[in-house]
Amino acid sequence: MTRPKAARSGRAVAGQRRFVVQPMCWVVERTLGWLKDYRRLSKAYEELPASSEAMILNAMIHVTIRRLEE
Repeated sequence: MTRPKAARSGRAVAGQRRFVVQPMCWVVERTLGWLKDYRRLSKAYEELPASSEAMILNAMIHVTIRRLEE
């Protein structure tokens, strides 16, 4: 799937006054896609927000290590 050149560059098309796709939004979507493999993050099992944050950090560390090993 390709996007228009103006959308890829983040610049508005002449006469456009609405939403413009920013190039970095795909990074966020990709990162959240990596986290979908972790069942424990799919539902709020933890009682404390700090526990949930720790599980997210553990998952991101695991993803980072896997990508570095490639």
